[in-house]
Amino acid sequence: MRLLKGFNLFLKSGAETARICTMSRLKIDSTHAPVVTPFSPQEDGPLPETSRAETLSSVSTDLFVTKNCETCGKPFVSRPCQKRRFCGRRCKYDSPRVRQLLSESAKARKGGTGPFSSKGASERMKAHNPTKDPLVREKIAKSKRARGDWRPPVQGGNGRSMPVPQQILLEALGPEWVSEKRFPWGASAIPAYLADIAHEQSKIVVEVDGENHRDDKVRARDARKDTFLSERGWFVLRVSNREVLENLDTVVASITSALQVRRTLFLEAEK
Repeated sequence: MRLLKGFNLFLKSGAETARICTMSRLKIDSTHAPVVTPFSPQEDGPLPETSRAETLSSVSTDLFVTKNCETCGKPFVSRPCQKRRFCGRRCKYDSPRVRQLLSESAKARKGGTGPFSSKGASERMKAHNPTKDPLVREKIAKSKRARGDWRPPVQGGNGRSMPVPQQILLEALGPEWVSEKRFPWGASAIPAYLADIAHEQSKIVVEVDGENHRDDKVRARDARKDTFLSERGWFVLRVSNREVLENLDTVVASITSALQVRRTLFLEAEK
């Protein structure tokens, strides 16, 4: 009995809310609008003999309206005060009108010159970049040292030390080989590929790969790197960490053999 009583009160108040939302959208004068009086029974009075279905049917026209989706055309139920035009998110983003608006917004951000465009944000960052101040950089370095996570800028400046297999192989090959050789690939010298070990005179690069290089995305990235180096006349050899740790002599012998072949080719080319 109490549940049905509360349900009737909820529906009546919802009808009043829907009437107010409808008037605000249609700009109807509230003095001439029909008034829906919420039901407020006496504390000890009897509950009116109204079933749930009859109560729903009496206020359904005020609470909900039926609209047709702009994309699929299927009907859906919405409140009068809502500005819904689609039955769901998929239909919303499949709509040609919405796609055009999103495309125009993306073009304005990428190709525009306003304050909210990508170009405007880049110029704003360049003009107000705090790291250009030497005092700010020194403060950042002191904070990192105080936390204990500061490391010297090794391995291309990414703060990581050289892996143990790479260090072992570099020491075994000799002083003619260098580590972390940079190969710039962009307009500036900042974006660059890093070769683990390289012999600059013979143009040989040795990559010491860990377990993460078995991933498909990492393999695709390694393939792009190998293509980039091969197009510039470098010969790329790839060995794994396990091969270096377990069969160091075999790895060094294969690299030395490749080095002799490259030297022979360079001598023949000079003749």
